[in-house]
Amino acid sequence: MSDLDLAAVRAFVAVADFKHFGEAAAELGITQQAVSRRIAKLEADYGTVLLSRLRSGTTLSKEGTAFLPHARNLLAMADQTVDMLRRKRLPLRVGVLDTRIAPTEMLRGFHRTTDVQLEIVTSRGLRVSRESLKAGTIDAAFARPLGALDQDGIDSLPACFDPVEVLANASHPLAKRASVSMAELSEWTIWMPGNVPAANGPISTTTSPMNSG
Repeated sequence: MSDLDLAAVRAFVAVADFKHFGEAAAELGITQQAVSRRIAKLEADYGTVLLSRLRSGTTLSKEGTAFLPHARNLLAMADQTVDMLRRKRLPLRVGVLDTRIAPTEMLRGFHRTTDVQLEIVTSRGLRVSRESLKAGTIDAAFARPLGALDQDGIDSLPACFDPVEVLANASHPLAKRASVSMAELSEWTIWMPGNVPAANGPISTTTSPMNSG
């Protein structure tokens, strides 16, 4: 089966809007015969009738009515793609350690309030994101910086504070605490799910009573 002809789809939508081949042709800047040929080929390629041609004007068939919203979506996507290519409006690629952490939710909220196209990329932390930033495969990353980044031409700024939950069984000395400082955790061996040795620096992954409940 041949690929869908977007020029024919555009002609179909124009006729559907103006209900007249002549007005559709004027809108598209082509002849009325060209509009008719494009739509006839579209109908022939897919074995369907999209328009009913009457003396009083042109109306959509049942199939044409069903196809119209899809046709509009196709043209909208095609126009956005052309605009992106002409203006080089590539999506903003942002690296995160996990899609469930606070920075990711902040990014999604930002995306809902702007027209910036966003692409979230998961990684294994700054040690991987650093190389991706240098290579230009991502535009920004959320991570805990380790050491100086300016030597790689990377700037770091505080963006948000991601709360960390401490899980412990009911008999643990810290179980009933509303909050726990990092100093209080220093005497315990903890397990950090989702981390790997190369993610954000050396960590201990030994299981202890802190996470047994």
